[in-house]
Order: sequence, then C-alpha cells, then structure tokens
Amino acid sequence: MDPKHAASRFRTVSPLLVAVAALAVYAATLQRTLSAGDSGELIAVAWNGGVAHPPGYPLYTLLAGAWARVFAVGEPALRLAVFSAVCLAAAAGLLAAALRKLGASAWAAGAAALAWAFCAPAWKMALVAEVFALNSLLAAGLWFALAALLAARTPGQHRRALAALAGLTVLGLSHHHTLFILALPVDAVALVVWWRRGRPGAGSRLVLAVAASAIACLLPLLLLMIPRHGALPVWGETGTWSGLWHHLLRRDYGTFSLEPAGSGAAVPPDHVTLWLSAMPRSFGYVGAVVAVAGLAVLARRRSGWPLLAVVVGALGLQALFFTRVGFALEPAHLRGVVERFQILPAMVVAVAMAFAIGAVGAPRARRRGLSRVMAPVLAALVVAAPLLLHWRAVDQHANTFHADFVHNLLAGAPDGAALFVRGDLEHNGLAYATGVRGRRPDLAWADQELLTYPWYVRRLRAREPGLLPPLATGGEGDRYSGLPASQNIHWLGHLAGVRPVAFTDFKDESYARSYTPVPRGLVLVMHPQGAVPPLVAQARDAAELLATMRLESWFQSQDPWSFEIAGRQRMVDYLVTTATLFQQPEAAAVRTADHPGLDVLRGWLERYRAEPAPGDPRLHYASGFLHLIHPDFRNLDAAAADLARLQEHPAGDAAAARAAELLAAGLARARDSGGN
Repeated sequence: MDPKHAASRFRTVSPLLVAVAALAVYAATLQRTLSAGDSGELIAVAWNGGVAHPPGYPLYTLLAGAWARVFAVGEPALRLAVFSAVCLAAAAGLLAAALRKLGASAWAAGAAALAWAFCAPAWKMALVAEVFALNSLLAAGLWFALAALLAARTPGQHRRALAALAGLTVLGLSHHHTLFILALPVDAVALVVWWRRGRPGAGSRLVLAVAASAIACLLPLLLLMIPRHGALPVWGETGTWSGLWHHLLRRDYGTFSLEPAGSGAAVPPDHVTLWLSAMPRSFGYVGAVVAVAGLAVLARRRSGWPLLAVVVGALGLQALFFTRVGFALEPAHLRGVVERFQILPAMVVAVAMAFAIGAVGAPRARRRGLSRVMAPVLAALVVAAPLLLHWRAVDQHANTFHADFVHNLLAGAPDGAALFVRGDLEHNGLAYATGVRGRRPDLAWADQELLTYPWYVRRLRAREPGLLPPLATGGEGDRYSGLPASQNIHWLGHLAGVRPVAFTDFKDESYARSYTPVPRGLVLVMHPQGAVPPLVAQARDAAELLATMRLESWFQSQDPWSFEIAGRQRMVDYLVTTATLFQQPEAAAVRTADHPGLDVLRGWLERYRAEPAPGDPRLHYASGFLHLIHPDFRNLDAAAADLARLQEHPAGDAAAARAAELLAAGLARARDSGGN
C-alpha cells in the first residue's frame, strides 16, 4: 500500500481506533456485578420505568432501559455497566474526531482522547452503571458540534451545527445538569463566531431547525410525567408541572449546589484547590505538563481564540461549581462522590493537551530540530501514564463486594420480615436485589430516610398496605417527622404479632422503651423486652447464618475512595459482634462439628490477621479473646498474632493501646493456666 494512502487511512479511522482501544480496556476492567453508589437505583429505574433521584435522568432511563433489553447478556448490572463502557468509549472516539476537525494531528487527537478516557475519574465511571458516561458522550458531542461550526463554510453547515448545539444543550435538562458547565461557553463562543462571520444561514430555516432540535431533545422530560403504577423506585411527584419543576431544580438536595449543608463539614474544604491538585494524579505529571503547555499553544495561535475561550470559560465555571460543593473529605468515599464531577473538566484539559502534542510534531517544530518521532513518543507517554497509574486501583473485573454485601444484608432478615433500612447504600442495593432480581419477595422493606417524604409514604402504603401505622401528627402530614406519633416504637407496636421486624439503623431510639434489638447478620431483629432469645440460641443462629454469608470479597482490592468503604466497615462491625458473641460461656455449646459456619469465621479471621496493615482494633481484640475462650477456636498463637497486630497501631491510638493491654493480660492468664 502506498505510504501516503496508508497515512491518510490511519487519520480517517483513528477516532474509531481510539474508541475500540478504550472499549477494550474498559471490557477488561468492567464490574460484572452490582456496584455501590447509585447504580442499584439507576438500574432499577431503567429496568422498571421508574423515576430516579433528582433531577431524574429521563434520557438515561430511556436509553439504558432499551439497552438492557436489547443487550440481553448477563444480569442487568452487567448489561448497564457495558452500556457505560460503550458510552464512554464512544465519547473518547467522538472527542478524537472533534479534535481532528479542530486541526489536531491524528497522533495528538488520539492520545489526548485516550489520556482522558484513562484518567481516573472517567475510567471509573466507564465500569459501572452510572449516568456520567452518557453525560461524557453528550459533552463530546458538544465539542464535535463546535468543531463543525468552526469548520463550516456554507449556510447549511452553520444551521446544522447550531441546531446540534441547541439540541445537545437542551439534553442537559433531560440528563445531567453539569453538562451546562461546558455547554454555556461552547454555545457562547459558537454564537460569537457565527455573528462575526455575518450570521450565515440566518432566517426562518435556522429558527425552525434550532427550535425543532431543542423541542425534540426536551421530549425525554415528558417521561417523568407519565404515571407510574407499581414501578419502583419512583422518586418525587413528577406527574405535575410543579412537581416536575421541583425535581429538575433538585430542591430536595439543594439547587445549584452539591450537598452544601449537612455533609459533616463545619467548614467545607477548598474543593477548587483539591480539583486542581488532582490533575497530576488523574493524568500523570507528563499529561499535566502537556496540558498546561497546550494552553500556551492555544494562546499563541491567531485562530486559537475560540478554543481558548471555551477552555478558560469551562474551567472557570467548573471552579465556580466546586465552590458550591460542601462535602467533607472524610469518610474517604465522599472524595469519590466529588471526583466524578472532574470528568468533564478533564475532557477540557485533554483538548488543550492535544494541541501541545500537535505543536511538537508540527513542521515548524521539526525545522527547529525536534525529531519526527517526538509527537508519537509524547503521545504514547500521555496515554501510558494514566493506564499504569490507575489500572490496579480502578480494575473492577473481580469485584463482587457490594453484590455480596446486599446478599448478606438479605440473609440476616428473618422470613417474612418488615425490614427498615437507612440510606443509599442499603436502599439502592435492595432496589436492585428485590425490584430487578426478584430476591426475597417475602420481605416488606422501607428506607427510613425516605419516610420523611409524604410521596414515599403514600407509595409505600399502596405497595405494602399494612406496613406502617398512621404517621400524620401536628400538621406534618403522613410522614416520619420525628414527632412522637411518627416514631419507630409505634411501627413496632403496629407490626407486633404480624411480622418479624428488623432494622439496620434507627432514626430515633423510642423503640428502647419496650424493645431490644438483637444482632442477626447485618440487621437488628427486634424483640419485646423480656422475650430476648437466650445467648445459646443466638450463637446457634449466628453459626448457621455464617455458613450462608459471602465474606471473602472483603479482601478484594478496592478503590480507596469507593462507595464500598461504608459497606466494608459494616462487615467489620458484624464480625466484631459475632466474634464477641462466641466468647460468651453459653456459646461454648455451639461446636464446629454441628455448625460448619464456625470454620468460615475462623478462616476469615486468619486472612484478616495476615493483611499487610493492622486492621480495626476492635476486631483484633475480639478475635484474640475468641481464640482464648471458645473451645473450638482456642489457639494461643493466633491470639498472640492478634495482639501483635494491635501493637502495630500508632502509639497515639488510645483504643488500640487499651485493647492490646487487655488482650495481653488475657493471654498471660491463659498461658499461666497451661493453655495451648
């Protein structure tokens, strides 16, 4: 083949090659099961035709629901993880095509697009069922439409580009509002360019094209107004115009903000500085330096002002957005919440990166002595850096932790129970497990946080008519208000003799006046005071439950900013409680010969003890005493190993020091008594 023809062919297909390369990496690292965060809710909404949390994401619901049925491979969580991977890979390819259209070389465009595809925030969202991958595809579409307008020569080309920009911008209302952070500067620059060119294509045809595009892209919003009969989950009251407006403005969360209050931060951290400092971590230092150089290249180009204006405008608006973020930095999963909003600014940074790489390979640079291979080498570096930096932390292909967590949560709920959970971790997981996978149809469950909304209580009563007593009190309406008549002691009285009742946590402690919670797996089963099962029965039940629990995934490598952090801590809490239960004298009658679940606990504790870093002091303490007390666990060497792990904690850790002191004393007594 003629070399020139081959080079031309490569330039033509390079965006497709970018998309294929990104998709190959995503496929290798894709999460195969349910992930934590919002995934469970989003899958259930797409699968059942419900309404997601504000602003509703109807475009995602429409497309993901169709994809899940057409791409009928594996469980729904896998199908929609693949949907995310396809969207983000397509976004990378479309970004490369836009950069080519903007004048970047094939090497530069491909490298910049792949560097963005493999930066940590984007890569993570390509592997799970989330809304950010589709948002990235829309953002790449904005860049391509802008490139089409800048390259337009005829009135028709200008009309098509402006209509595309209008439609993509309006889709931000039907999907993720952060798209406007990019759309506003893109649209403003496009209009300035069009105006300065003499408004080519202006007239009724342009007005009709823009209006038709905008109206068509508003149609997904109408999905939110369609009545939902039996669909789960359904958030809010979007069947009315006022309810729809309320939902779109995110008034339940805070309009134009991201958790500005109640997030645990007395003084919110400087998320602008954190975002800027994250760029070297996302792209690697090579990519960060190249991006800064790209800004200089755009500033020096006479024709580069439109792109420079978009880049500076988008980054400025992004900085303004981060001033509206109120999340604290701990627990660490809150950093992961904020990190997802770095995806679109990372795309903006990648645009600047492309022009720095292109400048190195330009004929003028070669005349100055730079080698012809410098651009490909630099391109390879900016792509390889994020791949090597993030693969291990990002890779989710073997991660089953959250799916196992939800399984374990359901395993602890008694047959036919009323289960009251609290928060997104549990609600979203159960929405998927019960509403999509059909697990535990015997359960009636509710989220205590959502019980504060009258619309949730109304739908819950329609689905589970006998679950709750009347909650209306003091003019508060039929919802949980915290006032005495709505508190959980009345729920328990209402269900007494009808269903077993279990909680994962409590909104109030009124139950304590008449009921005692008894741990069972990850839930607390409520018993009237004076009717608590004896400890030997609790231990026997705990041993049987251990045999059904999925515990090994706790040891899988996980992203330190993952939503799974809270679930991992819950599992540790459960194992502390279980190990402590088996230290009781009554539990000595529960033996491994009859209850192989004890072997499950023993094996898990051995692995925990062998972890590279010392673990939770409470668990090492409970494990140590378990190996001193229970006849089937008695092993002084294991207890000594737990003591050694406790002693590895920093000197200032008072809890670990006290636990080590008590365990050392217990170990000394056991040795003095002639134990083995």
